[in-house]
Amino acid sequence: MRIWLSFLVCVLAAGVAQASAASPMQNWSYLVGTWTCTTTGSAGKQTETDHDTAVGDNWIHIASQTSAGMGQAAHTGDGYLGYDSKKHMMVFVSVDSLGNYGMGKSMDAPDAATQTWSDLYPVNAGDGPVTIRKMSDTKYTIDTTFMMKGKKVSSHQVCAKT
Repeated sequence: MRIWLSFLVCVLAAGVAQASAASPMQNWSYLVGTWTCTTTGSAGKQTETDHDTAVGDNWIHIASQTSAGMGQAAHTGDGYLGYDSKKHMMVFVSVDSLGNYGMGKSMDAPDAATQTWSDLYPVNAGDGPVTIRKMSDTKYTIDTTFMMKGKKVSSHQVCAKT
């Protein structure tokens, strides 16, 4: 699974927060804290812990620790979630200790209860969109399909604030 996808754990909650022309970060403040996620799917199971902190008025930093599973070794990663006010879209950039990197976007409104995210870079043929659903301020889900070792796999992630 590509790294930016893993970091979408936090993007879900941020993406469905109340919109604000002045500063989306004001509406995403509930993301700050620790989130625990469990991912299950056709490639297996893994867990992830994300520690989210605000970086000024423009970004949320996501530091993640992910267990081995879903065809990947255990790894750490860093991602940044923000809003491009000129293009009116949310963006997410990330890197991880396995050497993965990427950038994603969502054109849905920041306050949409369901959002669709896609790759900006790199573009990975065969990967499906990422669907994020906010259940509450302390729970969200992420569903997607992606290519792993030449095979299309699906995953369902459930995240809860701890």
